[in-house]
Amino acid sequence: MSQFLEGDIDILLATEAAGMGCNIPDIARVVQFKAPDSLSTWLQRAGRAGRNVSIQARAVLLIQPSVFQEVGRSTHKDGDTIVYKKTIEPGLRRWVEVPIEQC
Repeated sequence: MSQFLEGDIDILLATEAAGMGCNIPDIARVVQFKAPDSLSTWLQRAGRAGRNVSIQARAVLLIQPSVFQEVGRSTHKDGDTIVYKKTIEPGLRRWVEVPIEQC
């Protein structure tokens, strides 16, 4: 972590614990692999980027296919509740399923 903070390395791979209590103003990218438990968790993690107003920051969420894979799809009837292989919070699901034209 100290090498990252001092600018000796440009990329830091970290667990959630590494980010707790850190205020690093010049983070330009946050990339998360796999869907978090909730939208608020994702927004907290994404918010680690761009704390310096002079940096155009980006946050990228890479979601595993199981979030979108329906269980028992071939047996669904109209009006059935859709069940997915990976369950995520409804707020996060609405956010990740927004059509690209609305982004």
